[in-house]
Amino acid sequence: MNRNGCTNFEELSNEIIYEIFDFLDTYQAYEIFSNLNIRFRNLLTLSDLSINVNIFNISKLSFEQHYEQFFKYNTHRIHSLYISNPIVIDLIFASIKNDILLTRLRILCLKNIDLNDCKDFFDYLVLLPQLSTLIIYSYKKDCDRIIIYDKLFRLPALKYCKLSLNDSSNFPWEVFSTAYDTVSPIEHLIIDCNVYFNELLHILPYVPHLRRLSIKSLTSSYGQVPHKFSFTLNNLTHVSIELHLINFDQFQPFMTNLFKNLQVLYISTIATILSLCDVVSEAIYDFYLYAAFFSYFMLPLFPFVCALSLPELRSKLINILHLRRPARRIGVETLAMRTAMNRQMRDR
Repeated sequence: MNRNGCTNFEELSNEIIYEIFDFLDTYQAYEIFSNLNIRFRNLLTLSDLSINVNIFNISKLSFEQHYEQFFKYNTHRIHSLYISNPIVIDLIFASIKNDILLTRLRILCLKNIDLNDCKDFFDYLVLLPQLSTLIIYSYKKDCDRIIIYDKLFRLPALKYCKLSLNDSSNFPWEVFSTAYDTVSPIEHLIIDCNVYFNELLHILPYVPHLRRLSIKSLTSSYGQVPHKFSFTLNNLTHVSIELHLINFDQFQPFMTNLFKNLQVLYISTIATILSLCDVVSEAIYDFYLYAAFFSYFMLPLFPFVCALSLPELRSKLINILHLRRPARRIGVETLAMRTAMNRQMRDR
């Protein structure tokens, strides 16, 4: 410390230096500090602390330099990996496969990936013992979802999975090659694209531990939807779905059998909600029909729901509250209901 009470940067403790590193991308920190002196270089290269890697807008040449100088010797320390360049995605996994495994990798986010060209990389992910979060944004239209799902369900430690795919024009209905006794540990699943009803029925048996499910758009599909299911989702408590062209006869057995323990339910759109009640003509604007919809259709189906959101009907919810009083309060988009009152409405 000098006479003015100011500490030189070189005099800071290792713990403080590591906190500074946390505010920088790992390779940025390497470029900035590694050439200052041997101490800083050793802090970056000899440490056993986990590192986070963000590779965005980087050229092939730059990545190859980064890899040879730093990442090649520190793949075992990588905790999270974010990549948006498809060329780099291919390069990094091609390089790592012949090197040390990403044994500490917990979070992997891939953007602009062509899943049809990266099927082998899923086989590599199966070898990662700690990969618990996987986020994929794919630009490829009509990718083979059967293979993607089949590969995903084999990841041994995956808890959170988000798939943002281009909407597929069709879905092949053949059975997955994965056996039902090979189930996924996924607890939070987000599918940010259009999903067909039968497609969802193919997916759910493989995720019995599912707690949260979010689907951008659930679309009716051809064929008869079963009314009985050979699997259960006892842990599922949160569901967010936008329904498209699905009638009540299709959706009711699905909800009553698989959504038994729901606590939070978010459904849209208004066209589908009204079709659930088979409400037609100008009568759909009658407040009493909305009240009847909640009291006799929605509430009995979900005896444990404590929060229900139907954003397209929010202007009508105030009237429902006054007519049936199933809730203590109403927010802008959410109807919050106490479980006891819910059961009371169900028993009427």
